[in-house]
Amino acid sequence: MAGETFRALRLLYLSMACLVAVSCGSSATPPPEPSSLPEQDRLYVGLNDQELETATNAVQQALETRASEQSLSWQSDAGAAGTITPLRTFKIVTGHYCRDYREAVSRGNVSVAAIRRACRAKSGVWRQIPLESTESARPGITPRLAAF
Repeated sequence: MAGETFRALRLLYLSMACLVAVSCGSSATPPPEPSSLPEQDRLYVGLNDQELETATNAVQQALETRASEQSLSWQSDAGAAGTITPLRTFKIVTGHYCRDYREAVSRGNVSVAAIRRACRAKSGVWRQIPLESTESARPGITPRLAAF
């Protein structure tokens, strides 16, 4: 299950990189520099496959087992490290639990952090979704997740 999540995350990241460039494989348009990407898209830039899998597994474990404001940290042998801190948990009208969390990743002297949101699928896997996809327009109304 973790390998499946890792492959999906890797495919999503590579797809986003292709979309940022005008066309995949075009020599006229170089891929974007990591510093030009939004912070949330820069979290995993420069991590190797093992580090990406470690980070993905840590996110799953933190969201499943940690209370809000209780961090889970990970570190690779190659020097990358990260921290996942769940911030809040809520249930949407479809019955799915969602969590906002802060994820920070560092490698060498470069550190990047982002606030993210994930909802727990029936399979038990936490899937990252856009922050605005479960936002309610009115306080006190439980948000509905349309595309989960």
